[in-house]
Amino acid sequence: MNPRHLAIPVLALVLLSGCASAAPAEAPNSAPPAVEPSATPEPEPVVDTLLFRAESIQVLAGGAVVDELSALDVDATVEGITAVLGEAVYEAFPAAECTQAGERWVWLDALRLQAPTTGVGVFNLRFFEPAVTGVEGQQIELVAQGDVQVGDDISALIAATDPALVQTYESSDIVLLEAGWFDSGYNAGVAAFAEGGVVQNIGLPIAVNSNIDC
Repeated sequence: MNPRHLAIPVLALVLLSGCASAAPAEAPNSAPPAVEPSATPEPEPVVDTLLFRAESIQVLAGGAVVDELSALDVDATVEGITAVLGEAVYEAFPAAECTQAGERWVWLDALRLQAPTTGVGVFNLRFFEPAVTGVEGQQIELVAQGDVQVGDDISALIAATDPALVQTYESSDIVLLEAGWFDSGYNAGVAAFAEGGVVQNIGLPIAVNSNIDC
């Protein structure tokens, strides 16, 4: 046999075995999937103001109303104020001249609410400070409609108010800041009690020039 003829198949066999032993090319690594950033939860609004209106109390956080408590709903108002200021000192009191038997809640010696035990009629609320500390340690402004607070000098406001909405005594005045209760037959709403023009306390609902004996 011709040696040249033998060399060709041997060479072909070597080439084929070399091809078989070659490792297949690896696919390039794929990029990891993109991770979406998690959404940051919105912080809960922190109450910073109680705004006293003619027939309600608005609870504000950053200027936005987050709750409104009706002066016709004692239980809801007590619950709402307690959520903002903490637990109140509670007492029941007996009937007296011009006063029905009722219940009284006092928060921080600054805000007092009392209501008849019978549940008939509306509560009477007074506050005696311009601000208090809330349950989260934040300052809460106590403000009446018209941006009036305890300690403000409202002499100019009293002079500019319709005399029908101001009840004047020797050295003090009760001035209606916002009227409501229009079906009552007299002017009533949120009012400031001023001594020498300076606000001593603010209340609601307060009747002004009503000729009511009690």
